[in-house]
Amino acid sequence: MKMSKKFVFLSGDINWKDHGGSWVRFRGARDAHVISLHPIDNHEETGMKYYVSLGGVHVPSADDEKIVAECGGDVDMSDFLRVDWLYRYGSYAPLGEFSGNNYKSLMKSARARSRELDNEIAEKEAMERPVNLIGSTALEYQRGDLSSAILRGLANASPEAELMAKMGMLHVKHVGDGPDN
Repeated sequence: MKMSKKFVFLSGDINWKDHGGSWVRFRGARDAHVISLHPIDNHEETGMKYYVSLGGVHVPSADDEKIVAECGGDVDMSDFLRVDWLYRYGSYAPLGEFSGNNYKSLMKSARARSRELDNEIAEKEAMERPVNLIGSTALEYQRGDLSSAILRGLANASPEAELMAKMGMLHVKHVGDGPDN
């Protein structure tokens, strides 16, 4: 798929302003950006009505066999389905978060951030940025790689990394380990 300029509806409720929705923009054959709009239920407490996020999805990482198994077998395997599946299962790079009361302004900010990331240098910087408390980069988060951040954190005596390691979240492959070992 070639790079598109516009976001198109991906999934969600027909009344997405009240119940949420997501939109996708393909960035070539390998990547897509997803904007997701979430109405905030307790907006009286937070003072904000909406939360909008921008995520980067690596389309080739979709496991078509798992998608087919989850969707009941007979499914049209499209890049839209792959992106939706990856995003729903958390296989995306967090690239931007926006919250406030004007969903149009928040969506505009997310679209602008997506276009900024068409610049290779800006995208590289965004993918190397830590996105959670244990220090996972956006790229590691997208891959589901917690071990790299935990190992960095253990080397720096991070209490969060130590806790994650104690919880068994550290998965280190040893030299010589393979599928038969």
